[in-house]
Amino acid sequence: MGKRTDSRDRTIAAAERLFRARGVARTGLREVVAAAGTARGALGHHFPGGKEELIVAVLERNAGRIAGLLRAARDLEPPPVPADVVRAVVGLWREELRRTDFSLGCPLVATVVDDAVDHPDVRTAVTAALTSWEEPLATLLGGVGEPPATGLALALLAAVEGAVVLARARRDLTALDEVERVFLGVLGC
Repeated sequence: MGKRTDSRDRTIAAAERLFRARGVARTGLREVVAAAGTARGALGHHFPGGKEELIVAVLERNAGRIAGLLRAARDLEPPPVPADVVRAVVGLWREELRRTDFSLGCPLVATVVDDAVDHPDVRTAVTAALTSWEEPLATLLGGVGEPPATGLALALLAAVEGAVVLARARRDLTALDEVERVFLGVLGC
């Protein structure tokens, strides 16, 4: 069982890296298998639904990792102040882009941009991923006043995702810096 799970995990990790770097449409299954170092037959075994099933697995893995970080922050005692949440969310992407020399973006954005969300299972996975981030983020931003925390969480997600796209295109962190500055201003910091 360990080898099968390892093969599946390596395939998901390889697909995530490729989707983040090249996009979903420009990533072929042969490339995923080669990057994962697995047999082609393992792909069909672990993902009988094909590329769409693999996309869903990548989205679930990525969303679970981010949602876990947000839930852990939400459960801290005392909880972080909203300004620190904004700094942390922007800071995660700032560091990721620096670390990867602007080469890796968000797999959800890659999925949506490449129209992979036309598949109902993929669309459901994208929606579930965003919801899994929105809810704990809204809790972390709660008590802020106007706009309501859920609206602020949605706006922060949209702004950060857009800033990541701009940062990758420009190979510059200015868009993320501006998102942080504007949201800290909204929070009165």
